[in-house]
Amino acid sequence: MVVRLTQKARDKIKVKVPATESATPPPLFLTEWYANLIPIGRRSYFLFCEATTLFTVLKSSNRINDEVAFSRLATDVLFEQFKFNANLDIKLFEKLADSVLLLKTNNRQITGSMNDQAFFAQLQDDEGEGDEHLNRNRLSYLGYDSPREAFDKALASLDLGRY
Repeated sequence: MVVRLTQKARDKIKVKVPATESATPPPLFLTEWYANLIPIGRRSYFLFCEATTLFTVLKSSNRINDEVAFSRLATDVLFEQFKFNANLDIKLFEKLADSVLLLKTNNRQITGSMNDQAFFAQLQDDEGEGDEHLNRNRLSYLGYDSPREAFDKALASLDLGRY
């Protein structure tokens, strides 16, 4: 599992120099995530976006102050998607979550869409809808599909042989 961190997220978990990037292959569904640290009200949250669908998960950054705790949180985010949203085989999860590789962000289109999602999360602070309201937003990076639609399409066309 690859997690690409913004500078704010790297500063929070005290990762000075992320792992070197040695020709990582193009992301497959659920194998690469982007993470940013955003303020909502008086609290800070990690905003996780799946790289191919921009499916968004918001998690509290409370007590996540080092690389080990963050890797555990990233693995939990992946597990939630396997269990609750994708209903995929747990063996695939174990294969993907075997190691968490932290890298710098490399796609400005994804980080731009993450900024849009952060703005929407800050607007929806009081509604208490969880992450689902973020996944209904239409995003230009996805051709104006919502992340939920893109996630469902990717899940329907999933080729387990590529993993």
